[in-house]
Amino acid sequence: ISIKNLSTLYEYWCFIKLNSIVRKEYKLKSDGLIKIDASGVSLKLIKNKDGSQVEYETKNGDTIILQYNQKQDSFTTTQKPDNLFIINKHSSGINWQYVFDAKYKIKSYCNENNSFIGPEQDDINTMHRYRDAIIAEKNEEAIHTVVGAFVLFPYPGDKDQYKDNHFYKTIEKVNIGAFPFLPGKTKLVEEFLEKIIMESPYETARRNPISAGSTIIYTEKMK
Repeated sequence: ISIKNLSTLYEYWCFIKLNSIVRKEYKLKSDGLIKIDASGVSLKLIKNKDGSQVEYETKNGDTIILQYNQKQDSFTTTQKPDNLFIINKHSSGINWQYVFDAKYKIKSYCNENNSFIGPEQDDINTMHRYRDAIIAEKNEEAIHTVVGAFVLFPYPGDKDQYKDNHFYKTIEKVNIGAFPFLPGKTKLVEEFLEKIIMESPYETARRNPISAGSTIIYTEKMK
C-alpha cells in the first residue's frame, strides 16, 4: 500500500471508523467504501463527486448515508467536507445532514475560566461555513440542510474529562463543536450518532435554528 502522510491516514481512518460504528447496529444496503486506482497497487478512498458512499437501513426503514469528501451544493463556492452523515427519516422525507470533518492538528487554549485542548479555531470556523454554505433548493429558495458540523480530532484524554471542554459544550448550544476521535476513544461520537438516528424528525428540526428551511418543510408535512 502506498505511503500516506499522517493527516491523510487519520482522515481515512475517521471515515472507516464511522462506518464501523454504524455497521454494528444497522443493515448495510450498498458499499462504495474503497476503490482501486489505475496503478493497481494503491488502495484509497476516491475524492470526487462519484467517490465513496456507504448506505445503511434502520429497522424502522430510515436510510443512513455516509459520504466521503463529495462535492456538496452551494450557491457560491464548492464545499467538500470530509464526512457527510445523512439521515433520511421516512416519516419526514427530509435528508438531515451532519458534517464530521477530520482534523489532525490540536491546540491548547487558555481563557479566564479554564484551559483546554481543542482543534484549531480556523477548523471550527470552517464548520460554521459548511453549515451556512451547503444548501438545497426547493421552490427556487435556498434551504439549509446541515443541522450540525463537528471537527473530529485526536484528543488524548478520556471522555469524562472532555465533557467539560468548551468545544463539546458548544455542540449542545449551537450544534457546532468538536469530538475526540482516536482508537479506543470513540464513545462520545457513538453516543451522539445513536441519539441523532433515534430522535424524531421534529426533535431534529428543533435542534438547529439555522436549518429553519427544513423545519418549515417538516411543519408543512405535519399539517
